[in-house]
Amino acid sequence: MDIDTLTEVFLEKVHEQKSRKPNDEDKEKMDSWNGETLDRYRCDLEPYIWQHFMFRYGPQLDAYWKTHTFAKKSDYAWVIVERRCHPNWWFLLRNILWAAPHFSLYIFCSDENAAFVRALLGDKVHDVHIIEWYKGFAARQEGKDQYSATFKMPSFYKQIDADYMITVQTDAYLRHKIPEGIFMGDFYGAPWEWYPEKPGGGGLTVRKIATMIELCERANHTGPENEDGWLGDKIVEYDYTFPLFEVRAHIFSENFPVPNPIGVHQFWTFLRSFKMYNITEFKEHLANYLTIYLDE
Repeated sequence: MDIDTLTEVFLEKVHEQKSRKPNDEDKEKMDSWNGETLDRYRCDLEPYIWQHFMFRYGPQLDAYWKTHTFAKKSDYAWVIVERRCHPNWWFLLRNILWAAPHFSLYIFCSDENAAFVRALLGDKVHDVHIIEWYKGFAARQEGKDQYSATFKMPSFYKQIDADYMITVQTDAYLRHKIPEGIFMGDFYGAPWEWYPEKPGGGGLTVRKIATMIELCERANHTGPENEDGWLGDKIVEYDYTFPLFEVRAHIFSENFPVPNPIGVHQFWTFLRSFKMYNITEFKEHLANYLTIYLDE
C-alpha cells in the first residue's frame, strides 16, 4: 500500500470520527468520544500500516533473518511480553533482529501462544529465551491489568540476564539500528505531550534492569495502573535518573512528532499531533515516519 493510499485511509478515518463528534458542551459525551477516537485510530489503522511494511520491507528483512540470529547472552536485551498470536509477530521479530543482532531476546508469552512463538522462531528457537509467563485466556481488560502488573514484579526482571533492556510491543517498529548511546539513566520511553517533564513510556522503553529490581522491591506494588506511568512516577519519586526531554524526543516517538526517531509506537493513534489540517505536510510526515533505513 503506497503513501497516497495510506493518506486517504487516514483522512477517511478522521472524517468518520469527526462525523461522530458530540456537542462540545456535553462533557461526558465528549470524554467518551475522545476515548473512542483514540481506540478506533489505534485498532483500525494499524493493519494498513503493517500491510505497507510487509510489502515494502518484508522480503529484505526476511533475507536478513535467514543469515543472522539473536545473541544468547548480551549486555542488552529485547523483551517482548505478549500472550496473543498477534499478526505483527512475523514482522516484529525480523525488524528487531535487524535493528540489533547483538541483543539477546526474551519472550514472555502464555501457555496458549508458546507453540505459535516457537514455530515463528524456527531454527532460532534455541537462541531465544522463551518464558511461559501467563496461563490460559484473558479478556481484554484482564490481560491489560496482568500486563501492567508484570512490569511491577522484581521476579520478572530477575529472569533477564542483561544490564539494559528495551521493551517492544507488537505495534512498535524500529526505523534505525539501535545505537549504544541510548542506554542511559534508569528508565524512559517516548515523551508524552501531556507530561513532557516525566520519563514517558509507551511501546518502546529503555530500562536498567538492576534499577527495576530495586525499585519494584522497594515499592512492593502490583496494582492495575498503567505500568509505564506508574514506573515513571516512581523514578521521579525515588530520585532515579532519565534523559532530558530534548534527548528522549529523538529516540522513541509516540504522540510527539520529531524529524527522525529511532523507533516509533502508535503515532497513528495521535493524529491530532501530526498536522492533519495540511494534507501535503501530513503526507510528507507519513512517508518519513514509515521509512525504515534497512541499508544502514
